[in-house]
Amino acid sequence: MLETVLAEFALLYIGACYLLGWFWPSRGFGFGGGGGGSNTSSTVTELSPEQSEIIGLATPVAKQFVQNPPTLFPGSQIAPQDPLQQQAQQSALSTAGGLQQSAQRAQTAQDFLLGPALFPESNPALAANIRGAIRPLEQQFSEVVLPGIRQGAITAGQFGGSRQGIAEGIAGRGLAQASGDITSQLSSDAFQSGLDALTKALVFAPTTAQFQLLPSQIQEAVGAQRQQLAQQQLSEQAQRFIAEQLLPFSAAQDVAALAFGIGGGSSTTTSTLPSQSINPFQAGLGLASLGAGAVGGSPVAGLFDFFNSF
Repeated sequence: MLETVLAEFALLYIGACYLLGWFWPSRGFGFGGGGGGSNTSSTVTELSPEQSEIIGLATPVAKQFVQNPPTLFPGSQIAPQDPLQQQAQQSALSTAGGLQQSAQRAQTAQDFLLGPALFPESNPALAANIRGAIRPLEQQFSEVVLPGIRQGAITAGQFGGSRQGIAEGIAGRGLAQASGDITSQLSSDAFQSGLDALTKALVFAPTTAQFQLLPSQIQEAVGAQRQQLAQQQLSEQAQRFIAEQLLPFSAAQDVAALAFGIGGGSSTTTSTLPSQSINPFQAGLGLASLGAGAVGGSPVAGLFDFFNSF
């Protein structure tokens, strides 16, 4: 009797599971078994009251920094030229024009010293010098030498004779030789003097040019120093402009780092395991098997015929 009751109860239980959709015959007996889901875990860090207080001090500054990020330094960071530098450049340009004229004059002097200056006909100064050197010889020849020769010829009674002519010719030749020697010497001395003057002029020409450029170089040096000082001041202003914007955020970072450095917080980890579900069909079969074992019979064999009919 008990066996029959348990078998009927098992059939009712399995039928109810079928009607509720817990079992589909086409899927066999593997329904509803095991569990579902996966392991999950979460960690929650809680700050200590001291840490929360410090973080609260740094948070508004960080928000303000994000809302109003740093801006670039207004204007250029390159210092302009100093007025002295500009004046020096203009002075150098003006001097350069004068140096061009000086170079042209030096070339003209060189051409003259190596050309016309060597010849009396093209060098009035040399011609006058030669005439001045020869004039005493000519005066002595005309005032002393010739009158003496003629007086001697008159005394000898041979005035106008051949001997007088020979004597005057020899005296004239001496005058010509002496004049030529003086002219040659003076021309040579003039050439050497001109060459020395030309060499000295060429040697000192660069020094003269540098001397003319010296005022502008001094102005340029002073202007460069003043520009360098202005550049240093401008760079300092730009650095201070950026640093003043970054300083509050940097301080906030240091404060936040201090909060995490003092310790005192706590961490809590929560884990969730997958749920285990009960197979209703297996439960029904277990009940049927229990009833069969209790009375020694096997009426539940008909259950398998019931499910095999689907």
